[in-house]
Amino acid sequence: MDNQDIENLIKKSLMQLKEILERDTLKYNIFFPKYSSEKTRYSEQELKCLFLSNIYKSEFLYTVETPSKRAYRFKNKKPLVLWENKVSNDTYKSSMIDVSLYAGKKENLLSHIEFKHGTGYVFPIQKDFLKMICESDNVKKNYFVHYVEKANEDTKKAIFEKYRTAINSIKDLNGNICDIDQRWNKVEVFLFLDGLDELYHFPLSIIENNLEDYKESL
Repeated sequence: MDNQDIENLIKKSLMQLKEILERDTLKYNIFFPKYSSEKTRYSEQELKCLFLSNIYKSEFLYTVETPSKRAYRFKNKKPLVLWENKVSNDTYKSSMIDVSLYAGKKENLLSHIEFKHGTGYVFPIQKDFLKMICESDNVKKNYFVHYVEKANEDTKKAIFEKYRTAINSIKDLNGNICDIDQRWNKVEVFLFLDGLDELYHFPLSIIENNLEDYKESL
């Protein structure tokens, strides 16, 4: 069990999500509910459930809503990290991580994973990027898994720009506290754009590159 196995399970979960989005299938026993207006409610929860259903069939141990080791402050759209948690500070609190994976033993932490849906705003992306960067001490890799339904080229460009804005904001607010060279390479993004039928997979460290070069088959 290693990170390649995790990445295969992420891709498998995204393939299942694609089937549900495009075929409205009940093959995986989950579907998107509707609001009273009959509009479909999309969220990251369905993707998270698909991923966990695949984890059930694997040998990984996992935790959900895992408390972070470091403390954070997410106020006034300025996500900050308290690097040394020895100081008591009521404005900085432990944050929750969607899923954490372990290789056979509780002590063998492999990865933290955050799931995200939609185009949304920069701030939620910024928060999750910061957590995945700063919670990388004892992991091989962390993952940010993101999907957008009915995406188009404008959607893609907007998301790529939000990624870059989020990263630059983290640099501005937190300086080099997250040790860019050593940590940012340990955070990888999976972005699935339904509608374009495109999957992108890249480390945060190359966010300023041409992201079109990181397209993969799904």
